[in-house]
Amino acid sequence: MSNSSTQRWERYEQALLTALGCTAAEGHPERASYRLLVIPTFHPICACEYAFAERTATLRVAALPSVSNPLFDYFFGQQTQTTEVSAIEEAMFSCLEATVALTDPAQLRQRFISLARPEVDPRDLAARDGANLRLDLLDPHGRATLHAQVGLLTESTALAGWVEALIDTALERIGDVRPAAPLKHARSYLLPG
Repeated sequence: MSNSSTQRWERYEQALLTALGCTAAEGHPERASYRLLVIPTFHPICACEYAFAERTATLRVAALPSVSNPLFDYFFGQQTQTTEVSAIEEAMFSCLEATVALTDPAQLRQRFISLARPEVDPRDLAARDGANLRLDLLDPHGRATLHAQVGLLTESTALAGWVEALIDTALERIGDVRPAAPLKHARSYLLPG
């Protein structure tokens, strides 16, 4: 991917995170946070974000319910009649979201800290289709952002462990609300079994 394409993709990801409201930890370097953005090829975009303060924590699950979205059209289509701000606002209007306070922040934080740092493993990569993942971590081990275009994740890779932990924990805690449906669907095609 060329440098301009990479920069455009990163701006697209950031615009998606803004539209999904998954920016709680940005600008707060003292907070631990874990965020997963799933951008599937043929399914709705979804994200889950965990933000930890000293004694409290929140989980946010958000999704754009349509496979097509105004941000993709703005960044990669021929949309010359709109602005980035208006595309973000249009996506925000359609966003499904749920936020809950987590009752066991210390245990949950420890669970995430104990996971091996994720790396992109060649066994996880997809030539086409699949999904683009962005995983942002900020904890005592430091700050890291991982980008990968993946197919079915191999159970033995650290990336699969992170995706499973973040999605499964979110689905357990958030319940059966509308924003959880795209996350469930993402799990079904990203993780084996």
